[in-house]
Amino acid sequence: MQEYINCDVLIIGCGVAGSIAALQLADAGVHVVVATRSSNPEESNTYYAQGGIVYEGEGDSPKLLAKDILHAGAGYCNPQAV
Repeated sequence: MQEYINCDVLIIGCGVAGSIAALQLADAGVHVVVATRSSNPEESNTYYAQGGIVYEGEGDSPKLLAKDILHAGAGYCNPQAV
């Protein structure tokens, strides 16, 4: 048996981008379905990024960013990759 789900918008992925898009569309009255490969919504790239979203603040530099990444990585980062 095949099951079909009708919706206005299908969002694939439940990370930050997919979740925000789904919430905004739903608030606008759009019928949204979110599909993800895992039964646990925390299983997303966003969850594993662990602070991987960065921005350049006042006084920042590539050297300070590298220092922050190494600190956040708690010894698991490859310094050459950072």
